[in-house]
Amino acid sequence: MNQTLKFSRLNNINPLVYHLETQNILGFLPQLHFKRQNYQNVIKLEEKILMYWLDANDSLYRYAYALFKQKKYDQALKIVTKLKETSAYRFI
Repeated sequence: MNQTLKFSRLNNINPLVYHLETQNILGFLPQLHFKRQNYQNVIKLEEKILMYWLDANDSLYRYAYALFKQKKYDQALKIVTKLKETSAYRFI
């Protein structure tokens, strides 16, 4: 990540050894960008996380919300549908 908050080497992040907290550790960056409303970065980071943890509720939520804020409504709806199917929480 450089000073302009652009990820030039995101594709190089491919964990080969997994620690029990890897998902939480990797989830820190999208949380930070989500709070700063940097939705383009949230999308990139969550896509990477969801490659490994397909049903991560927090990631699915942030990813769908970021897509919605970027006016990618069709994609956001697909992710929300998946979140509804996989989540332990009840959605109306």
